[in-house]
Amino acid sequence: MSLFADPAGPKWATAVLDDPDPYEHVLLTLVAQAPNGTIAIVGNAFIIYRNGHDALCLTAAHNFEFVKSVVRSGSIQSHPTLPPDFQVQGTQYIKTQGCTAIWTYTGKPYVCKISKINYIENYDVAVFTAHSDQDAPLFPVRAALDLKMPTVGDGIGVLAHRLQFSETDEGGILERNLAFRLGTVSSNPETTDRMGQSFSFEMTIPIPPGFSGAPIVVKPEPHKPMVVCGVVSFDLSPNDAFRNFNVAGQSRGATLWPSAGLGFEMNIEGRGQSVALLGDLIAGKFLDVRSQNVEVSIGHREPKIQIVYCDTAVDPPNRILLETTHHPLDHLGQLRAK
Repeated sequence: MSLFADPAGPKWATAVLDDPDPYEHVLLTLVAQAPNGTIAIVGNAFIIYRNGHDALCLTAAHNFEFVKSVVRSGSIQSHPTLPPDFQVQGTQYIKTQGCTAIWTYTGKPYVCKISKINYIENYDVAVFTAHSDQDAPLFPVRAALDLKMPTVGDGIGVLAHRLQFSETDEGGILERNLAFRLGTVSSNPETTDRMGQSFSFEMTIPIPPGFSGAPIVVKPEPHKPMVVCGVVSFDLSPNDAFRNFNVAGQSRGATLWPSAGLGFEMNIEGRGQSVALLGDLIAGKFLDVRSQNVEVSIGHREPKIQIVYCDTAVDPPNRILLETTHHPLDHLGQLRAK
């Protein structure tokens, strides 16, 4: 059921969380440092798996395009919602120089090193690992995942930190204020959207700058666990939508299931340091996946990786095959739908 069933009623709303701590602990803030020492706020990210001092995280792929532009230019520019140079060729397994993740626990910040970033052409989800050497109860909370493609009318929420950085004589101050916005899915996931991306859906929630990479929560309910169905990608909302709850936003979220083909390297429980795909963690039940009637699997047919989505809730089942040309930790070609 839609959160806002009345066509004349509100299209989105803000909400206040009774206990923000579990949500705070699943989010990270990405910042970039240019060679001249200036700092830029990149966006949000969230944790989906952890083992010891290492966390596996998801964010928007275009956030790392912004990181590259900051490091390359050596100066801070305004952070566009979707950089025009996001239309890149092949998988980006990029250097992490200049990029840092900040995680907080009970109000104390921890600086985490980012490594092993991986994303595929024209799909705005990236996987990366974050590591902290500090002694702390690290990463106690992770997001549960729903790999099912959202449908029109589904109630959703966007959970993100509003981010602001101000320079001081001693360095700078990063301000983070937790925001929770509610809305609905206004269009079905499309194979290719207006920005040329693969498998995204439109939301009525207007998305401010800096929300990129934040989790999209499926059917949020009070006192229920957070289950993520997408990643905040970009926004084309009219200005009135940010001021008026009765005006629908036009923002995009990337679906999660194609991320099963993204590769990473980290210390996995029981396996030690391993190179794997997210699909491997799904199959091994390392991730908290709560999809119903949906199966996502991967196949290794050298030199290709195949990602298969199957929704058995419909008759006949909805089946989609994505295919890459090489292992994601090498040099991928395009991600293609069949």
